[in-house]
Parts: sequence; C-alpha cells; structure tokens
Amino acid sequence: MENFITVCSKHHGSIHGMKRRVNISTMTRKALAAKKARGEKLGVMGKVNLEPYAAEGRAKGRAALQSKADTFAGKVKPIINELRREGLSLNAIAKRLHMDQIRTATAVRNAIAR
Repeated sequence: MENFITVCSKHHGSIHGMKRRVNISTMTRKALAAKKARGEKLGVMGKVNLEPYAAEGRAKGRAALQSKADTFAGKVKPIINELRREGLSLNAIAKRLHMDQIRTATAVRNAIAR
C-alpha cells in the first residue's frame, strides 16, 4: 500500500506539470492570436528589430574604449613627457615603452594629444 501511495504522488506531480504546460501553451497561443488580430507583426527578426539595441551597444562600447584609452594615456603620459624632455622621437619613445613592457595599444602621439 505504501508503494502505491508513493507512485500515485509521483504521477500526480507529473500530471500537474503536464496540465500546467498545456495551460501555458494555450495562453501563449491566445496572446499571439490577439496580437496578430491587432495587426502587429509576429516573429520579425533582423536589422529592423535590432537596430535600436545595436546603436545603444555601439555607443556603450565607444564610451568604454574611450574611458580605457583615457586611463591608459593618464598612466603613460608622464613617462612620455619625461622621455620627450630627454629629446627622444615618438618612435624611440614607443620602442622604450615596449622595452619597459608597457604595451602601446595606442600610438604615443595619441597619448600625448589627450
């Protein structure tokens, strides 16, 4: 008898879950039908839908790169100014920074301009 109760309770849960999935499916179909009846397009993909998000993403990406470049320039600019006072060319400064294991992801001239 105990096994029968355990089996029934397990199946009750799966039946309840199945009913819930059917209800969700039915509600989704009704909502999509209502949306279609209002004249809205369903399943529109591509550039039309994504462009507002893409523009926002590009703007955020530019801002992040700009911030990163400003931070890098702020750290490197005193070193570059010191090397300029020693009379080194921009190319020589870049080589010196490279030898000091400072990656010059941006040109030395861009760092000076900031």
